[in-house]
Amino acid sequence: MEKLNIFATQMKTRWYKNFIEQAKNNLGHKDLSWPVRAMIAFENAGMEGCTFTANEMEDALAPYIGRPEGRHVMNNMAVQAIRRGIMNRTGRKKRVEGVRNPYPEYEIVGHIEIHPDSGAVVPVRMRE
Repeated sequence: MEKLNIFATQMKTRWYKNFIEQAKNNLGHKDLSWPVRAMIAFENAGMEGCTFTANEMEDALAPYIGRPEGRHVMNNMAVQAIRRGIMNRTGRKKRVEGVRNPYPEYEIVGHIEIHPDSGAVVPVRMRE
């Protein structure tokens, strides 16, 4: 009988692939706040050029950097991204099931990068 390898079996699961993807895209910036890591992960998550509500952004970023500690952190990220010019308010609102008030939509038009030499945070707009 052929030897069974539990680890080889687990490597084929969706959970393992998500775990490896998260580790690969974790960006290695544990010292940075969640909002800054989220803005870095926009590119890796394929979010540039799309519109999202805050809840949809949180779901899209969760496999890469985890979930924020609270709702205020997500709102803080949106304010910082708008200020840096990598996110725009669309002016539209989207009704989410089970919620009384609709959520505003945001268009992501870029991401930020950490400069390798100086460590400065540099906003990078999407090429149009």
